[in-house]
Amino acid sequence: MNHRRQLSPLSRVRPIAIAMALMAGGAGSALAFEIDTGNEDLSVRWDNTVRYNVATRVESRDSKIGNSALTDEGTYSFDNGDVVANRLDLLTELDVIYQGRMGFRLSGAAWYDAAYGAESRSNPNAPLSGIPSYANKVYSDYTKRFYRGPSGELLDAFVFNNFDLGDVPVRLKFGRHTVFWGESLFLGGALHSVSYAQMPLDLQKGFATPGTEAKELFRPLNQLSGQAQITDTVSVAGQYFLDWEAYRYPEGGTYLGPVDFAFNGPDRQFLSAGLGFATRGHAVEPRHTGEYGVSLRWSPEALDGTVGFYYRHYA
Repeated sequence: MNHRRQLSPLSRVRPIAIAMALMAGGAGSALAFEIDTGNEDLSVRWDNTVRYNVATRVESRDSKIGNSALTDEGTYSFDNGDVVANRLDLLTELDVIYQGRMGFRLSGAAWYDAAYGAESRSNPNAPLSGIPSYANKVYSDYTKRFYRGPSGELLDAFVFNNFDLGDVPVRLKFGRHTVFWGESLFLGGALHSVSYAQMPLDLQKGFATPGTEAKELFRPLNQLSGQAQITDTVSVAGQYFLDWEAYRYPEGGTYLGPVDFAFNGPDRQFLSAGLGFATRGHAVEPRHTGEYGVSLRWSPEALDGTVGFYYRHYA
């Protein structure tokens, strides 16, 4: 259930998942602070983005979905007219730069969604009422953390250094950060471009919170990365991972969850009256180190574009 390199299960959009999103202040409010350090070589910038989303369900549930043991909990989680998202998000970013070439960056995210409570819901009629994917119809700690909150997490935490190696400009980063090769930054492009599986994606946040930026969708990992501009038209880059994390998908039993027993939130799946429930075990994960990649990009003037060559090794 916890494999990063699989295509999104949300390729089909549930018909009842039509919502009207009203965003306060557009995509959100940004608060930026330039901190006076008293040293012209040292700059400190602290950016904060506050985003609020409220969404309402505007269609009644489809009986074919609501009467299925695989999908009833998601569609019964909210009724027609209910608020399905009442979410406040904070993205905070701190950049400390010395002489414009070295420094560090820290960023984190926090959230709270009042639309979700502690209990899951399912079809109230037998036998579906007695076979919920969450034990005792209580959301797991995982689902409560990422859907209701209040909670948060560390995103970026890295140091960097930009220098010249002879006549070649070099940029190095070490720590938790993101690198995505290719030109596609939209959600679909992240799934289908060369950057697919380069960094884990937070699709749960992407689908649930309109206005989420690419830097919040791509989840940072501990790694060493670098780039060198060999000539005016040729650059090389590389990265070596020291960490691994899975994709985040909309969890089963939530409004946008594709099936009730997936992915990391639900506790179990009902099999049959004779077999009972299959309980969720520990996720099978690959080695957390050993993945790496290299790239070569060529931008000749005659082409008026860029040709990229990429190699990726998976652990």
